[in-house]
Amino acid sequence: RIGIHNLKNELEDLAFAELHPEARTSIMARLDYLREQGSDMVNTIVEEIQGTLSEAGITAEVEGREKTPYSIWEKMHRRDIAFEQLSDIMAFRIIVRDRADCYAALGAVQSFWNDEVQKAIIELLAAAPDDLGGSAGHFRGQNRACF
Repeated sequence: RIGIHNLKNELEDLAFAELHPEARTSIMARLDYLREQGSDMVNTIVEEIQGTLSEAGITAEVEGREKTPYSIWEKMHRRDIAFEQLSDIMAFRIIVRDRADCYAALGAVQSFWNDEVQKAIIELLAAAPDDLGGSAGHFRGQNRACF
């Protein structure tokens, strides 16, 4: 990756701050409050997912992030919903070696999600060849419980 996504996020945030400063301030304040209530929830969930996958014997790279204020606002605007009605403010990515590990990880994480993080959804995104000729499975879990 060459960082284009980070550049896009930064430009969106700068434009959002300029065009809709009150909306951005409001979303930032709500995110700050949720962070205070849930401490470091993204890293906690990443560690739990990693542990679940390790227990299942699956080697994977797990990444997590908080959605950007602009992407949150865009979803609120697009769906005409309030912040409290949002179903996802965090995203998680699990990268595995092959298609078999992708489905095994999907099963393991779905089981974890159902037991540990209520109202969660897992979407299978792809198990497609990567640039090196191998295959990589990716799926995104969206936390449906805002902390």
